[in-house]
Amino acid sequence: MAKKKLDARPSKFVTSVETGARYNLKELLGEGGFGSVWRCECDAFEGSLCLKVTRDQASWHREAYMAELLGDHPRVVKVHETFPIFAKKSVSYAVVMELAAHGTLADVVERSGAWNEALAVSEIVKLLGAIEKLHGSGALHRDITPYNVFACGKGTTLKLGDFGITTHGPRKGVAANAFAPWFVDTAIREEQRVRWDTREDLWQVAQVLGVLLTGKVAPLRLADVRTVPCSTATRAAIARATGDRSHRFESARAMADALKKAAHSAPAKPSRPRTLDGRVLVFTGQLAIPRKEATALAEAMGAQVEKRFTARTDLLVVGTSKLWAAGDAGGKKLLAAAAEREGGRQVDQVTEEWFMRLVKKA
Repeated sequence: MAKKKLDARPSKFVTSVETGARYNLKELLGEGGFGSVWRCECDAFEGSLCLKVTRDQASWHREAYMAELLGDHPRVVKVHETFPIFAKKSVSYAVVMELAAHGTLADVVERSGAWNEALAVSEIVKLLGAIEKLHGSGALHRDITPYNVFACGKGTTLKLGDFGITTHGPRKGVAANAFAPWFVDTAIREEQRVRWDTREDLWQVAQVLGVLLTGKVAPLRLADVRTVPCSTATRAAIARATGDRSHRFESARAMADALKKAAHSAPAKPSRPRTLDGRVLVFTGQLAIPRKEATALAEAMGAQVEKRFTARTDLLVVGTSKLWAAGDAGGKKLLAAAAEREGGRQVDQVTEEWFMRLVKKA
C-alpha cells in the first residue's frame, strides 16, 4: 500500500515556474480531499521542506494570500512560495512551506501524551497572537483543529497553518458553511447557529488547549471542563471560551490576557463575612427556602443580589444541592469564583447555614 502511494506522486521532481527552484519529492506525509503533502528537498534551502499539491485553485489562492498577510508572524507556518504545476491535460497547484518536524499537534499528543499546564498555556497564548493578527485583518480561520496546528523547530513550537477555508467577512461573521464537523460547537454542527465569527475560532483554540492538557485528541464537553488537570483559573478560561456564547471572549487578545493572568496570579483565600451590608452576592445550588425569599432577606441586610456571577460579585452563597457538580449554573458560578480567587481577587463563599445566621433566621 505504501509503495502505491509513493508511486502516486505528481513527479519525482517539481519545478517552480515562478522561481525555477527544483524540488525533489521524498516521502508522502499525508493525503485527502485537499490533495497530497510531501517532504521535499531543494538546493536553494537548507534541510527539508514541505510541498502541498492540490487541484483546488480557490484554497490555493487563500493559502498564498494568507502567506503574504501573516507570513512574518513567528507562530504561522512559513510559506516559501506558491506556484501552478502544468501537466498535459490538467493544472495543479503547489505550496512550499517549512516542514513541521514533529508533525501536527495531534501527532505530538498521540506520541507523548498530555503537556504540563505551564507549557500548554504558554504555547496557546503565543498562538493566540497569530490569531489576533488574523482576526485583525478581518479574516476567520474556521479550521483550528489539532491537525492544523503544527509542531515546528527543535522544540515543540506551535504554529498555525492550513488556511484552505479561511475567509474574510463582516464583524457579525460569515455563513457557517465550511468546517470540520468533529471539532465545532454542537450549535454549529446541528445548524442551530448559522453564522461563524471570532468566537467560533476561539472555541476551537480553547479545545486545542484542552487536547494539550488532557492528552486526548477530542473536543471537551462543557461538563468535562471541571475534570481537566489544570488550575481552576485555566479551566475557567476554557469554560468561558466554550460555554454560553453571549459571555465568550470577544477577541484573541482578551483570551490570551485571561490565560496569562491565570498563569501568574497568586490565589486569594475566601473568608466568612460577619455582615452582608454592602456585599454583592449570588446564590448557587438549591436553597432550603425559595430563592425569592432569600433574596429579600439579603437585601434587607444591605446586600445587592445578582443572578449571574460578574466582575462585581464578592460573595457566593452555596445551597445544599449537588446538581452543580453535574454542570449546571451553580457549577459555573463556583468555577468562576475559584478562578477569580486564583487571579488574586477576594471572593468570599459561605454555606446556606452561615447565610441564615447573618440574616438572623437560623
